[in-house]
Amino acid sequence: MGGGFAGDALLLFALLLTLTVCAGCQTEDPAKRLARKLIDKDPEERYDAIKELAEMPKYAAGHVGAIATGLADDSPKVRYRCAKLLSSLDEAAVPAVNALAKALSDDDDKVRYYSAKALSNIDEAAHHAIDEMVAAANSDDAKIRYYLVKALGNVDEDRPEIVAVLEQCLEDPDEKVVKAAGQALKKVRS
Repeated sequence: MGGGFAGDALLLFALLLTLTVCAGCQTEDPAKRLARKLIDKDPEERYDAIKELAEMPKYAAGHVGAIATGLADDSPKVRYRCAKLLSSLDEAAVPAVNALAKALSDDDDKVRYYSAKALSNIDEAAHHAIDEMVAAANSDDAKIRYYLVKALGNVDEDRPEIVAVLEQCLEDPDEKVVKAAGQALKKVRS
């Protein structure tokens, strides 16, 4: 390096400091690239992007809008993956409530299941989807009914249509649904 020990040490320190600062500048949200791929023309690219996003929920939470858009994708595989990812984001999925509400009437049962699960994890913010949840609560799938009952209990509103659905679910053939309906009615009526 050439300027004696002190000069070499100073130069080395400056180089390390520059590298450290540059490394900090280069830090980009790794999910940003994947979120951009969610609008790719190729459904397999969109599917792979959402699947990869699911492996980084901390970053995926910052792209809920793009993920929610995927609930209306032409590809059932993409819609399913988007719903599944949103169901794992809990409260971070709140901006997707309206898209999740629409997805409750999707043709694909996995999309409906994960949309119901996501709404049950959102708690009170799911009140924007009450009408859709009430309409979907007569699903043939007990797991979907279970999550919708939980979601309706979490919105904590004593509306007649909610009470009617929850009371009807007290007679459900699935005991998990019955138990969830009882708990939800206690919440709603308190």
